[in-house]
Amino acid sequence: MADRIELMKLALGYKVASDIIGADDDIAPAERAFLMTHFPYRDLQEAGFVSPSGDPTPRLAKFLDEAIIAIPTAVPLAERLKLFDTFVDAVAADGDLNPGEEKVLRQGATMLGLSEAQVDARLDSHPAVGQVDLGAPE
Repeated sequence: MADRIELMKLALGYKVASDIIGADDDIAPAERAFLMTHFPYRDLQEAGFVSPSGDPTPRLAKFLDEAIIAIPTAVPLAERLKLFDTFVDAVAADGDLNPGEEKVLRQGATMLGLSEAQVDARLDSHPAVGQVDLGAPE
């Protein structure tokens, strides 16, 4: 089993990516494939984050609460930026950006402890920026 920080990263990554993908209430096949590829059901179940039926468990909520507190200081910046890239990739999975996805993306950046300048710099260098207009900060 992964160490506690890895479990927090998995919990936060899965939650934010799922929220991005579900933000428009229309989950495209490409979005579903993105989640299955980046957050395999087997890994989520092994971590105790989903039940056999696929529903989130209280353990997921517990690790999310811990992640929001610990990740900004316990995880190196390079790893947090890599996780943010996963969030951007989730936005780009269907090629569309809606206001709900952008809001969740920015919330995810805040949960990772990223500054607006770090987010903007990362978006400027991310390959998805040419595919999807990621908008400006609110």
